[in-house]
Amino acid sequence: MRIRTLIVDGALYLEEDAPETVTSELLTHLIQWDTVYKLKYEYKTWKGPVFAGIQEFGFRGFPDGVDDYFSTTTRRLRRGLSEQQTP
Repeated sequence: MRIRTLIVDGALYLEEDAPETVTSELLTHLIQWDTVYKLKYEYKTWKGPVFAGIQEFGFRGFPDGVDDYFSTTTRRLRRGLSEQQTP
């Protein structure tokens, strides 16, 4: 549940051009990983690798466009920060 809270709260800070998948499909993707991780390491009910559990339970891939959005935004923010720090 912490992952969902972080994503939903963090969505408040996304720019208007952020892909819709950042808050919808990304949430599903991360919850799947979190669920299988807990089944394996906390509850000890899943014996295989985490990625195999995700495939068995209906894998939802990392959403298209999200990685590009984050890398582009990060570059822009770093550039702006660098310009502010240059005397």
